[in-house]
Amino acid sequence: MQTIQELTDVEQLILRTLFFAPRHQATFLEIADKCYYPDQQVLDTLQALEEQGLVNLIADFGTNTQVYHPSEAMIEQMETLNKKANANLQAGLVKALESQPIQKKQPRTNKVPSLTYAGVTHNLDEWITYGEYGRKYGINQTTITMRILRGNFPPENILDLPRWGIKLLKDVAPNQVDRGRKPKAS
Repeated sequence: MQTIQELTDVEQLILRTLFFAPRHQATFLEIADKCYYPDQQVLDTLQALEEQGLVNLIADFGTNTQVYHPSEAMIEQMETLNKKANANLQAGLVKALESQPIQKKQPRTNKVPSLTYAGVTHNLDEWITYGEYGRKYGINQTTITMRILRGNFPPENILDLPRWGIKLLKDVAPNQVDRGRKPKAS
């Protein structure tokens, strides 16, 4: 009997597809979907594997389908290869992890979160979203937006980052912000 290593690439791919299929069974269409070879080549290869006794064809007369199944000897070979591959993978991972230097965790510093945009660094502890501002000071978000449009918030208290869709307000109490309408120009 041939070993899997002696088979062609197409034969190996078909056997792998069958091995990893549920219950080691698949129809021609399921096999052809997983193989990148032309359907006719897959069908010819399946017939050749069947003639060699490496694949069995099971006909299900109830559903009128034909299901391919690798022989028991092929399943045993593939299980052995799979176990070796898993052991090699595990050994390789262990070796790779052992060769990695151990990194000590750096103690957390109490850095203030900041954001640099357009060359200006903003301390994010001083800025909050429109929703947070509304909840904190009991103001509707629509009211906040209208006050911004009317110019009641000074431009230095508004941080708009259109690239990321972020709009922030400086955490300044509303009584410190002009609530009235802009005076009309005379």
